[in-house]
Amino acid sequence: MELTMRLLDAGKVTTIYKKYMISDFPRSERKPLASIQKKIRQNLYLPYGIFEGSSLIAYAFFCKGKHSHYILLDYLAVCPKYRSSGYGTKILPVLAQFVQNSGYYGIVGEVENPKYYHSEEDRLTKEKRLRFYLRDRFQTTPIVCHMFGTKMIVLKLDFHNADTDTIYNSMQDIYRVNFTWWQRMHVRLYKISRRK
Repeated sequence: MELTMRLLDAGKVTTIYKKYMISDFPRSERKPLASIQKKIRQNLYLPYGIFEGSSLIAYAFFCKGKHSHYILLDYLAVCPKYRSSGYGTKILPVLAQFVQNSGYYGIVGEVENPKYYHSEEDRLTKEKRLRFYLRDRFQTTPIVCHMFGTKMIVLKLDFHNADTDTIYNSMQDIYRVNFTWWQRMHVRLYKISRRK
């Protein structure tokens, strides 16, 4: 059966948050539910469910800016009972097609840099997350993010082959409208030069 994406209403977002997100993402990575709901009302946050028929297989929550050409994949997770069943590799192409049809230049995302780890288990988890995106058309960019002390790699799934400045400016716009002034003090984007 084909996977489809559907915009979730406030009640479904609350259910997913309490049923799945609390265990899928550590507290340090999880936005408060009230903050997510506020951004949804402001049309800055797009929560989608990925369904197979009537069954929720996964969820993908996006942040958008006011003027950005890209959309930021904020959270993506397969629901527990469907994990290790091959759905992970099926989901990213569905997301990509949906975002492309919506008129965006592409998807950007942040993943923790596996070079900075606290334990062997932490390193392996970070490497696994990065590989998940890189095997499905995502690419690294010459942009990094330091977010609340965590060093992140910025990835892109690009439909327009935009230059680094366009991606950087889109991310700045997304951060500007989705983070409070206090949060922005702890989030920094940097363009780095790639070594030849």
